[in-house]
Amino acid sequence: MIKLAYSALAAVLVATLLSSQLAYAQPLTVATDRSTYTVGDKVMVAGSAPANALVDVQILLGNLTVARDAPRSDGGGRYLTSFNTAGWKVGNYTVVASVEQFKASAAFKLVSIEVEKPKTTQTYLFTYSASAPAKINFFFPYTTDVKPSVKPMGTSLYRVSYSPTAVAVELQDVDIYQVSFNITYPSSVVGKVSWAVFSGSGGAPSGADEFPINGTSFQFTFRVILQLAPQYPSEEEIAKTVVAHLGGELQQQRESLLKIAEELKVDRANAYTFSIAAFAASSAIFIYIVKAYSRESGASYIPPLEFEKKPSKPEGGGEKTANSKYAAYKAKMRRRRLARLLYASAAAVAVFSAALFAVERIPIPQIAHAAVLISSVVVAALIVVLAAFWR
Repeated sequence: MIKLAYSALAAVLVATLLSSQLAYAQPLTVATDRSTYTVGDKVMVAGSAPANALVDVQILLGNLTVARDAPRSDGGGRYLTSFNTAGWKVGNYTVVASVEQFKASAAFKLVSIEVEKPKTTQTYLFTYSASAPAKINFFFPYTTDVKPSVKPMGTSLYRVSYSPTAVAVELQDVDIYQVSFNITYPSSVVGKVSWAVFSGSGGAPSGADEFPINGTSFQFTFRVILQLAPQYPSEEEIAKTVVAHLGGELQQQRESLLKIAEELKVDRANAYTFSIAAFAASSAIFIYIVKAYSRESGASYIPPLEFEKKPSKPEGGGEKTANSKYAAYKAKMRRRRLARLLYASAAAVAVFSAALFAVERIPIPQIAHAAVLISSVVVAALIVVLAAFWR
């Protein structure tokens, strides 16, 4: 189908170019479809020649051969070929066709029309917070077309310095700044840009990053929020504060320990006093019980054995007197036994209380607490039993 299209176009060109001449009056002709071309266009060359002959077609710029082809004419003597002018120089070209001793030529003009393409700027926005004063260091591939700009919201001061590969912006006051870097290259560039935002305190940057670029025009905008730098105490101030705090803590602990020692001393003295008093009281009560019983047993005017049983009826009318003495003796014995029990109970309570107080207040080993309490219970029980059954 392509061959048929070329044949039809050749036929049209030949018919147009040779319409004023007699057919085949000349054995070789050549012509182009246009007289002027733009660089990059395709040049169509057609003509007539002997049937089935190879036609040598050359494109000349002056005496220099730019392109060459050898199409074969068809049975009717028509031929057609084309040339792409991409990369050719601007100028006046000559087309020369040759078959054996026959030659034919034609001319055309090649021009260049530059169409300016709109440049698209790639824009990027970043936001950082830092402490005043701050500094932005921005690095990029080499170019002389760099335009930094700084726009604070207030009337804050700033300073800009730059070179073909870096821009440094120093921001002085507390404010919100919009810092822009407009970078343009004459042709497309592939690389990367990087930056770092430093706070006034120095050290590690508040923000740092890098970004790949591919193109001719870029705009990097940074929204920087500057705040007051935090006030941190010096190492010496921190050390003094820590030492003072520890000294106060140690003093408080010392006073607390002294107070506890005094309280323990008083409690120990009270415990010793109470224990001694309780032991003395219980001992006095016990001694009193023993002495009372001894005094009662040794009384000559109340023979104990005389009234163990109810006296028999005496002779001579002394029954009433005997009964009275026996009743008085029984009552006295009951009162004294009750008194002994009361004294013994008081002594037992005193002993047990002394043991409890000693366990709670006197610093004795934990393992001895049970022994002290059991011993006090045994002693209290013995006192009560002796008071109850000792006759």
